[in-house]
Amino acid sequence: IHLARKDDNGGSPYLAEALRLDARRQPLWFEQAHAAERLRDPGGAIRSYENGLALGGDHIPETISLLHLYLASKQDSKALALTTSVMAGLPSEPSIRSEFAAGLDGLKQSGQALLAWRRVLEVQRDSEPAHYRIARLLLESGDAIAAETAANTGLETVPRASRLYGDRAEALQK
Repeated sequence: IHLARKDDNGGSPYLAEALRLDARRQPLWFEQAHAAERLRDPGGAIRSYENGLALGGDHIPETISLLHLYLASKQDSKALALTTSVMAGLPSEPSIRSEFAAGLDGLKQSGQALLAWRRVLEVQRDSEPAHYRIARLLLESGDAIAAETAANTGLETVPRASRLYGDRAEALQK
């Protein structure tokens, strides 16, 4: 009832007790992490996300939230380790790979996002968003030659991708 009413202070002890009784209740770990975030307790949120994610499964929103907390608290090595681990275990489902890549993009982790978008293309060669983001990230990094190559590769696969024509033109101007 406390959590339904957004009373995180009142609900937190009940979550903690439920998790003490059964630590395998993954949704509760994530609910506790969300409550800790709302209470501005990044340490508690990190611990809860870590415990929840340790139980397995593809939980991209929670992973991205944990990455955000790691980066905000200057735990770059943990962020890199988590990103590397998730990237290595990504399923072949294009939507999950795209969601992870977009999340890294949103966190301004350009190098890791570039790798993640390339992982999307491993399973979905005609992904216009992946081709576009790869070309954009390369352009933003200052590598116009690689950006042009990426845009051309994308246009071979997705010839109607107007954004890629723009990227190619921009790369040619540099």
